[in-house]
Amino acid sequence: MLELSIIIPFLMVPILGGVDFARFAFTRISLVNAVREGAHYGAAHSYTPVTRELWEHHIRESTQYEMGFEDESTTPVFDRAKITILPVEIMDHGIGHTALRVRAEYPFETLVAWPALPSEVTISAEAEMRFMH
Repeated sequence: MLELSIIIPFLMVPILGGVDFARFAFTRISLVNAVREGAHYGAAHSYTPVTRELWEHHIRESTQYEMGFEDESTTPVFDRAKITILPVEIMDHGIGHTALRVRAEYPFETLVAWPALPSEVTISAEAEMRFMH
């Protein structure tokens, strides 16, 4: 029994490290997918100067929906108040190629305060997509 009490802390370090890494990877992948979905929505739907504000609102909604904020069938994994969706950028690449860029940030907190590592980092993701029309 004494041996087990000595070994358990050494076994918990890689287990908790793996859990924190998996949570980080899940958050990053979810954020990348969300901004890609927002960019896809924006590229697939046209706008005019009059409807641009509504168009950007739909891009933000699409991004948030992909992060799971609007799915009422499950418990939300992410905190809606923490995601920051930056303003949509429109870029002209010349030769009639216009694209939009969607960027978002989400803070990630580790479960364990690891020595020499920050306990909170901001994960950012961006997606750029050409207009489809």
